[in-house]
Amino acid sequence: MRLAVVVSILAIAAVGHPLIAAPVSGEAVYQKRCAVCHDSNNARVPPRDALKKLSAARILRTLDFGLMMNVASVLTRDEREAVAAFLGIPGGAAATAPKSYCADR
Repeated sequence: MRLAVVVSILAIAAVGHPLIAAPVSGEAVYQKRCAVCHDSNNARVPPRDALKKLSAARILRTLDFGLMMNVASVLTRDEREAVAAFLGIPGGAAATAPKSYCADR
């Protein structure tokens, strides 16, 4: 009897929570959380074209520890990684374009 109850509870829990989460779309996260600033004409904010010249590793590091840390704190790790992969050059060897920095530097 106990075994039947335990199996029933586990079966119900498994149906309610998928074991494999759907992949996160970096483009969707960017459009929802980042585009409002990075697709604007604000001279203090690097545009998307400038971000696309950075490595994905550098973008992720900026989201985790840099200037964008406070903004990115609402994103999950998977969302931050997806945005970095969507925007950046794969790997860690990208040239840093001068326009990638904020204007007040």
